[in-house]
Amino acid sequence: MGQVIGSGIMVLIGIGIGFTAYAIPFAFILSATLSIIKQLPIAFMGSAMPATGGLYVYCKRILGPQVGFFYLAILTFTHILIALFALGFSQYAIALLPQLNPNLTAIGIMLLFYVVNLFGVKQAASIQKVMIVLLLCGLSSLIFFGILEVDYSNFTKPDKLFPQGWYGFGLATRLTVITLACRLTCCRPAEWNVQSGAQPQVVVVNAAQAPPPASAISTRRKLKN
Repeated sequence: MGQVIGSGIMVLIGIGIGFTAYAIPFAFILSATLSIIKQLPIAFMGSAMPATGGLYVYCKRILGPQVGFFYLAILTFTHILIALFALGFSQYAIALLPQLNPNLTAIGIMLLFYVVNLFGVKQAASIQKVMIVLLLCGLSSLIFFGILEVDYSNFTKPDKLFPQGWYGFGLATRLTVITLACRLTCCRPAEWNVQSGAQPQVVVVNAAQAPPPASAISTRRKLKN
């Protein structure tokens, strides 16, 4: 659950609203559709060639170890987004406590979670469960009280839907693709092999972290001897 409801929805949705205002729900619908299309080939590969390691393994096996290393290097570089999420947290904290310094708050929250992970996976998972409960309570309250304040007439006004035109809508769609963060999980027994006739399962979860609701696709394929 902590992987599904990520920080992107908290940090990037505000930027997306700035690009396309009231058309942000339609940007979510389009980005969810594109994300599913993008993940289908990966689901097929995971069903035909089950392996742990995700896209790195597929790049290495199909395109060679050099391409696999290049993909892993890019993936590592993209983790600088963690700093963006920390800054997003600091901006939310400043809204409650204006006296806080945004940069120091962001650094502090990154160090806090770094230390938490040093204690081990079990301890980090326990803390994450508590955070998930608080997150779900917060999101549920926001949806329940916020939906009563929505002015639906704004969805019929072009100037409210596309203040920056289709270009702004495209930028918002690109950002919501990141917030959706489609995830691919390849599941197989440790002893699995082609001759065993086992049924590896590939589950593509479209982690729609805000309306529209999350969707999931499951693909199964029984390998024959």
